Amino acid sequence: MTLGMKLGLKGKSPVGIDCGEVHVTSRDDGYAIRTRTYRPEDKNLKGRLPLMLYIHGGGYITGIPEVANEPIKRFIETRPCVVVAPDYRKAYTKPYPAGLNDCYDTLLWAIDNADDLGVDPDRIIVAGHSGGGGLTAAVTLRARDKGDVNIAFQMPMYPMIDDQQPYDSDREIHCPGWDSTMNRIGWGAYLADLNKAGEAIPAWAAPSRNKDYSNFPPTIVSGNFKFPISVNEELRTSCWRRLRTGPPCWPCQQGRGGAGCMDGRRGCC
Repeated sequence: MTLGMKLGLKGKSPVGIDCGEVHVTSRDDGYAIRTRTYRPEDKNLKGRLPLMLYIHGGGYITGIPEVANEPIKRFIETRPCVVVAPDYRKAYTKPYPAGLNDCYDTLLWAIDNADDLGVDPDRIIVAGHSGGGGLTAAVTLRARDKGDVNIAFQMPMYPMIDDQQPYDSDREIHCPGWDSTMNRIGWGAYLADLNKAGEAIPAWAAPSRNKDYSNFPPTIVSGNFKFPISVNEELRTSCWRRLRTGPPCWPCQQGRGGAGCMDGRRGCC
């Protein structure tokens, strides 16, 4: 049982947002991906809306879409859009690439059903926090590499992208609720099949391993004040590298609160 389910959030909807639920069929094994849909209640909005794929956090091992109900609501209220949020498989259920595939299949489903959803498939945003931020980067990488989806913008928020951090003593994390030990557990579960087979870790699994920043969409990345300076500096450095080699990337460091950018009370996003 995930944390969101323990808190009784499954099936809950934010007030003032039109919510629904569908089950997207996995293109790999037929698994039914529970997916939440969110859209403005205002029926007078004209034209097609942007599409956002929102990927919830949980360190690849826990969480459900409903944990992000409030930030999704604020996205919609700030700029009307339609949000699809998959309850992708967590690593203890099925390790990489299942979670990434579930997110990507949900995105492809939304594009295939653009008319029914009332969205513009040329205005696609991918966003997510923590493990979902890592999957945001991975989905964008995969779309860039495969060339089958044109993502207009991505927003990985304090993303979990570096599988090597837990083994680097110079980059210890002491953030309440998620420290280096938890990071090691999350990555170990997510990459279990690759590690068991002795296979190299690809950038789609750990996006910090990507070396090619060409043909990326504009990007905003947020860090976290409580993470070590070296982690945030690495985040900023990768963005400045992107500025020289690809579309714009804006680094944003969160406030002292662990979810500053998400809760709208602290931070700078």
